[in-house]
Amino acid sequence: MYAREFGKSERTLVGYNLPQHRDPLDHRNYMSTPGESQLWHDVRMAAKENASLAKALDHALTIYYTIKDHGT
Repeated sequence: MYAREFGKSERTLVGYNLPQHRDPLDHRNYMSTPGESQLWHDVRMAAKENASLAKALDHALTIYYTIKDHGT
């Protein structure tokens, strides 16, 4: 959102809305639903007993943090 002084053409940024991104792996995320939180909790617990699932989650986290850090 922009504002400008009366009679002037220069605009000044006075506010904006950021898109709300949810991290389904972050249990502290107030935007996630209880069902999503429980699902990811269950997946993480299952990964402790299943090497294939643990490896897949690790790969997914690598992709996620790469995207998050580099914006691609």
